[in-house]
Order: sequence, then structure tokens, then C-alpha cells
Amino acid sequence: MIQLTKEDYHKVTPLIQCHNELSVFAVLDGELPGEIWADSADQPESVLIRTCETVLLAGNPENGEFNRAIGGLLDFWESVTPDREEWAGKIQQVHPNRYIRPYTRCKYSLTRDSYRPVERPLPDGYVLEPVNPEELRQTGFTNAGRVLDWAEGWGDPDLFAAKGCGYFVRLNDYIASWSLSDCAARGRVAIGIHTAPAHRRKGLAKQAASAVLEACLAKGYHTVEWMCVSTNSGSRALAESLGFKLENCYTSFSSYAPIENLEDLDEAGWLEWGNYLSQASGEEPRLLVEELYCMIKANQPELVRKAISKMKKQDQPVDMERLEKDIAWFRKMGICSAFDAGWNDIAAG
Repeated sequence: MIQLTKEDYHKVTPLIQCHNELSVFAVLDGELPGEIWADSADQPESVLIRTCETVLLAGNPENGEFNRAIGGLLDFWESVTPDREEWAGKIQQVHPNRYIRPYTRCKYSLTRDSYRPVERPLPDGYVLEPVNPEELRQTGFTNAGRVLDWAEGWGDPDLFAAKGCGYFVRLNDYIASWSLSDCAARGRVAIGIHTAPAHRRKGLAKQAASAVLEACLAKGYHTVEWMCVSTNSGSRALAESLGFKLENCYTSFSSYAPIENLEDLDEAGWLEWGNYLSQASGEEPRLLVEELYCMIKANQPELVRKAISKMKKQDQPVDMERLEKDIAWFRKMGICSAFDAGWNDIAAG
């Protein structure tokens, strides 16, 4: 396995068949920091491409020597996207976590012709502002760091200023919602969106995303991309309301429940993931913590007790104070109703 230099990136481009992950092409074109590992620097047949958004496996999926080396490059918790179906069947064999699980992502795209501008004004008190990382660092806004982390994914502030863009909506000194471009390549740009739970259903995300869309189109991009997990109905509805069209859905793999918001899975969905991890954790104890939290979100105190018992038997520390705080926060978010004031007595038993 060889880590390629930027001068050799072009040699692996023919190996990539799908175009689902724009960040892959941003790395290949030198527009985004990343890593590219291949079986050969001269005539590569298989490739691993790590970006700030994903890890892509492409090329020959039957390359035994390359496949055996993959496990040494991947972190146990690292998500992976197969370039084509033949790779999907190999992921659980080559990944350090053989219980890593497939899920579905959706890719939407928008052009100037399909864009639907937002007409409704922001609610009283909210202010829409552009993301200028240097200025944002000086503001003292409560959660400015989260927005800055996103912008810094570009690796270079000058590159973000030239090819990226972002907007946020704040209420006083708290950033309630923000949308930024994740990466850009070959006339296309991908954007993301986040809104704090307490500020949702007010149209803030639509305002922020709309401002970013207009900025992207003004920079000359012919297509804007939007990716989300298939279970994120809110993100999908927002994308469609702005004029995005579903381009395709594809498979990725995750070691933990792939969500972007707590409500992406209902209690039955969390329980299904918890049961899967419960079976897997018998052979892979590192999954016990994820099992525990899935059972909490599934609203299952008795199964949480069992997960805690399993962790203690494996000599894994259980931070009950942290659990209590997390459950209190989940209850504020409208889930975990079965965890009343005495739930920890059940867990301790």
C-alpha cells in the first residue's frame, strides 16, 4: 500500500465509477485536503480515498494484497463508502469492525433553473449573516466554534473565501442555524445545513440554505449538491422545497446508527439498531457503548440495565453521572419518556 503524492492523483481517477461523493473529486483535483492510498504508484488497480466527508474504496475489489492492508489504514469507527456494488460485498471483510453496517444515503442536486428562492422573512429577533471565519472568531458568539469547524474543513481560509461560502442565522449571541458549502469540484458544490433543536420549525434553515444557494450560483457553480441519510425526512423535505431534485440513493457503511438528527429514527428504529449491536457486542466489546445508547434512545430501561451489566462484566467503565445528564437532555428533546427519576435504580440493580 502506497500513499500517493498529489502529482499521482490523476492516475486513480479512471478507477472511480460513481460520482456520489463530490469531496472525492475535490481531493483528486487538489481543492480539498485528503489522503489517497493505492496498491501502486505507477499502475494502480485499487484505491482508498479519505476526505473530510467519507472514505471511498474504488478499483478492483478482488485485490487481495490491497484488501489485507485496508484494515491497517481505517479507524474502527470510520465510515466507508463503496464505489460500486462489488465493493459493498467486501466492506465487512476488510474493515476493522466486521459488524460495520450498510445504510442508505440520498443525493440531491439543484441548478439555477430549479432553484426556488425564499420569500418569507425571518422571525423577529433573528439575523442572517455571512460566514467570515476571521470575523466570526472575534464575535464571542456562544457556539461559533461549531460553524468554524465546518469552514475549516476546507483546509485553507483563502480557499474557503474564494470557492466556498456560508451563512448563519443568530438570535443575539447564539447561532441558531447555519449552512455552509462542504466542498467544490468541476463546477459543482456541495452544501450542508444544521439547526439547533430549540430553533427548528421556524424557517431558519431554509433562509440560511437559500442564502448559500444564491452565493454558490453567483460564484458560477452550475450545480449544487445536497446529501443526507435516507431517514432524515426533514432534510429531504427542505431540499425539495428549495428546488433540489433527487439524483440517486446509494449505500454507505457505518459502525453506529447513521443519523443527522435524533428523530431520524423512531423508537422501533433505535431498538432495531440496539438489537443488532447487542448481538455484535458479544464478539466485539467496543460496540457496547453504542448498544447502550441505542437502547436509551429506544426508550428501553430494562435493556439499558442489561447493556450496563454487560459492560461491567467486560470491565468497561460506566459513567452513570454522564448517562444521567445525557438522558436528561434526551428527555428535553422529547424522547426517553420511560426514564423517570428512578431509572438509575433499575440500572444499578
